[in-house]
Amino acid sequence: MIEVYEELKQHGVVRRREILYFFSGNVEKTNSSIRWLMASGKAQRIKPGLLYLRPPNEWGNTEVSISPWLIAAQSVKGAVIAFHSAMAIRGEAYSESSQIQIAVSIENKRIPNSFTYQGMTYKYFRENLDYGVAKKVVANVKVKVLDSERTVLEGLKHSDRYMGMDELLKSLEGVKWLDLSRLMLYLDSYYASNSMEMRLGWLLEQKQDEWHVKPEKLKQMQKNRPLDPVYLISSKRSGNYRDSKWNLMIPKKLRNRRDY
Repeated sequence: MIEVYEELKQHGVVRRREILYFFSGNVEKTNSSIRWLMASGKAQRIKPGLLYLRPPNEWGNTEVSISPWLIAAQSVKGAVIAFHSAMAIRGEAYSESSQIQIAVSIENKRIPNSFTYQGMTYKYFRENLDYGVAKKVVANVKVKVLDSERTVLEGLKHSDRYMGMDELLKSLEGVKWLDLSRLMLYLDSYYASNSMEMRLGWLLEQKQDEWHVKPEKLKQMQKNRPLDPVYLISSKRSGNYRDSKWNLMIPKKLRNRRDY
């Protein structure tokens, strides 16, 4: 039975299907190996079908804390840590959250059920994962995460997934550099709308010095300013002021903010 442990331990967290694959689909051997791993203290159950393979220094029956990033990344096939959680794993998020957001391919027929473990709730979203996915090493394991450029655009589109616009703007203080060419490519390819272009233009103006945005780029984006105003937060239709350069309606509480 030790062979399955040696083969899969580098993943940290493993799914039952991976153990089943190791045993070439033999259900009996799979179930026996899981029982042995649990009984010997080499594994810790996270939820049905998901195990943590403990390193030797953690063997035993006492429950140990498991990195939520490993759980998220291995909880389903092709999982990508997304949105506010993507900022958190890079150390950019302003506030802590007890929710881990995980993107799965839009080709999945259904969204996996959320679950809670060790005080963290894991929530899934079906998304297009053909772009904007990078890798980060956590505890010697490579995990997939939305890259910084996509994270910014998703925040401007879905600020509710970032604990609100105020939290997003504060978290962007932790983003010291962006690939502006990649950012604009994503905008044109996947977020093409007046609302998104004006939101991004407004943000780039705030970050002009920090992100080295050329004035010519801002002027070019301003030429696409729509006749009708657009909203920084689409669901917030009152309590805004208008930034005429972008014809963008912005919550009044952000008027005097300069810490983003």
